[in-house]
Amino acid sequence: MARFVAQESPLESLEKQLPNLIILVILVLALMVVLTKFQWIHCSQVPFVNWCGTYCSYVEQGKSRIGVLSGSDGIGDPVELRRQLTRLRGFTLVEPVRGEEFSAGLLRKFDLLVVEKFKTASTRQVDAVKGYLDAGGTVIWVGDAFSNQYVDSYDLILANQTNESYYLELIALNVTPGSANWDKAWNNVKTKNWYKYLYNQTQFYGFDVLEDYLKARYDGNIQTPSASLRVIDIDSLVLRGLLKEFDIKSTQFSKIVPDASGVNIIAQIITPQGSFTGIMETRYAGRIVYVSFPLEEVNSTTLLTNVIDYLAPC
Repeated sequence: MARFVAQESPLESLEKQLPNLIILVILVLALMVVLTKFQWIHCSQVPFVNWCGTYCSYVEQGKSRIGVLSGSDGIGDPVELRRQLTRLRGFTLVEPVRGEEFSAGLLRKFDLLVVEKFKTASTRQVDAVKGYLDAGGTVIWVGDAFSNQYVDSYDLILANQTNESYYLELIALNVTPGSANWDKAWNNVKTKNWYKYLYNQTQFYGFDVLEDYLKARYDGNIQTPSASLRVIDIDSLVLRGLLKEFDIKSTQFSKIVPDASGVNIIAQIITPQGSFTGIMETRYAGRIVYVSFPLEEVNSTTLLTNVIDYLAPC
């Protein structure tokens, strides 16, 4: 006698598979959040759904905050840059930050820091930026920013106090001036910052301690009658949708010598004087995109949008 086997209806089959489908959707959403959160993709790269709106509303729970940090000298026009950013990214908060006003606490409020026209900076200002990067902060570093550093009064006071304490400590240990032990003791501290600040120099040319973060050395500024940008890393999201080479408006840029073992060179500046690093990326605790020319002088809203999309989620 033949046995009758009841056939499942499509609805019953769907009901059985529904828990698995829900788990799959949750895993996909979790993966998308992780990829976006750690900036492996930008929300605008996810097709078919309004992932930017969903991610910004429910994960970030707000808009990204971009701080444009500037001083009194150096390459760039931060006012024009802010104007362009506000026009292109109306859903993002773009705020000016003056060099004489900022502090470590203020920098922590920003998801992205753009540093432009900030050539001369104090050791304390540099330390604040170091702290921001150590905590995983993201920076767009433009041109000659931080290439002329000076020791401010706070560090000089600390250096004097440390110098006096060290002197008294040696006297307490019966290490007398003029003795071999005295000379040896002072030679041992010559590499300390407080000693350098007090006895050797109060001005530092180049990126100094920030070289370890950027993985590049500053080698001056170059003025050129014309320049173009040539794509090197064709897979970089920063250069998505751009021509292989195109003219840029900027005729002044900074020359840097990158550590090829620690950076990703994305584009080169092509000038009558030769080829130089134009855009590169490096990672410390956070991410740094270095641009040797002012972004507001590119003649390409695509490039500016790409850079911000790449580094700021919302």
